[in-house]
Amino acid sequence: MKRISPLLSWGILLLLALVWGSSFILIKRGLDAFNPFELGALRMVIAGLCLLPFGFSYFKHVPARAWKPLLLVGLLGNGLPAFLFPLAEQVIGSASTGILNTLTPIFVLVLGVLYFGLPFSGGKLVGVVLGLLGSVLLIVLGEGHISLGEHVLYSAYALLGCIGYAISSNITKAHLNEVNSIAISAFSIISMAIPYLIYLLFVLSKEPIFLRPHALASLGYISILAVLGTVFALILFTVWFNSPTRCLPLR
Repeated sequence: MKRISPLLSWGILLLLALVWGSSFILIKRGLDAFNPFELGALRMVIAGLCLLPFGFSYFKHVPARAWKPLLLVGLLGNGLPAFLFPLAEQVIGSASTGILNTLTPIFVLVLGVLYFGLPFSGGKLVGVVLGLLGSVLLIVLGEGHISLGEHVLYSAYALLGCIGYAISSNITKAHLNEVNSIAISAFSIISMAIPYLIYLLFVLSKEPIFLRPHALASLGYISILAVLGTVFALILFTVWFNSPTRCLPLR
C-alpha cells in the first residue's frame, strides 16, 4: 500500500469524521418513508450501481485467497450495519446513534490486538482514550444519557453495527493489505447489493413503496448517504486505514 503523508492522513481523518457524522441524520430522514431493511437495501443497491462500472476491471486482479475476507468485509462492514443503524434510529435519536458510533475505535483496537494479532502502540491507546472521553462527555451532557438508557435494545443494534465495522476494519488490515482499495470497496458493496436487490424486487412486487408520502425526499437522502457515506467514504477509509502513516484506528 502506497504511503500517504501524515498531513494528508489527518485531512482524510477529519473528512471521514464529517461525512460519517452526517450519515445518521440522513438515515433518520430516510426512515420517514422506508423501514430499516428497505433503507439498507436502497443504500446498498445505489452504492453498488455507483461502483459497478469500476468493479469488474479491478476484480480480475484480486487473488483467489482474498475472496473470502472480502466477502466478510462486505457482510460485516456494509450488509449488516446498513439495516442495524436504521433499526436503532427507529427509536433512539440520530445524535445518540452517532455517540454510540464513536465507540467503534475501541472495538477496532481491542479486537485488532487480542484477536487479529495486529501491533499495539501507545499512540493508538491515546487516541482511543481521547475518543472514549469524548463519548462519555457527549452522553453526559447531551441527549444520549436519556435515550440510550431508556432503549437498551435499540442501542444494542447500533453497538452491533459498530462491532461489525471494527471486525471488517481489522480483516482489511490483516488480510487485504495488498488488495487495491477500490477493489475492496467495490466487492464489499456489490456483493451485498445483489441480495438486497433481490429483497427490493420482492418488496416492490408486493407494494409500490415509492408512492408513499415523503418517498422521493427520503430516497434523495438515502442516495446522498449511499454515494457520500458509503462509496466515497469507504474508498477514502480503505486508503487511509491501510496506509502505514494512518493516525488513529477509526471505522
